[in-house]
Amino acid sequence: MGGTKGILVVVALVVAVVAAYIFMFYLPKVDEINELREVLDKKKGDMAEKQQIAKDKERFILQLEELNERLGEALSQLPNEKEIAEMLNMLAENAQVSGIDLQNFTVRPESARELYSEVPIDLQIKGQFHNIAIFFDKISQQKRIINISNVKLGNPNTANGETVVTATCTATAFRFVEQRQAPKGKRAKTKG
Repeated sequence: MGGTKGILVVVALVVAVVAAYIFMFYLPKVDEINELREVLDKKKGDMAEKQQIAKDKERFILQLEELNERLGEALSQLPNEKEIAEMLNMLAENAQVSGIDLQNFTVRPESARELYSEVPIDLQIKGQFHNIAIFFDKISQQKRIINISNVKLGNPNTANGETVVTATCTATAFRFVEQRQAPKGKRAKTKG
């Protein structure tokens, strides 16, 4: 029986050492290993996402270039500056090509809207009705957006067998207003 007690004591000591090892070293390391695995998995996910972004970089660059090109085209139709002198030259050239006389023009004050401003110009033109219509058509074909409104025809005269009329109208151009710009006549809101 003495031998059995000795074996039981050895087994008890082995079990105690194994239990002490498990509780003092193994279990804390298992928790640490699990935490490190979670961190590793997160890092792997981040790395995979960044690799995907890196792969798509060329596509994103092409999209950005395309968007910048489209913005440039849009700004040519809706510039962000008044460019009144350029517009008046264009109106004068189109009047001459259309065979009408641009007798008078008056630039009115700019009218601010939320994203754009209207730049109205009152025109007085003289010519044959058909040529006035050609002038309006040429204006509609311009790259820049210009609306013709308030068209009034009057004072018909006959000269050299042709009927000539005087027309008044408003040519309204538009310009892009950046969000950070405060429209004229309105104060920017401030806190405090």
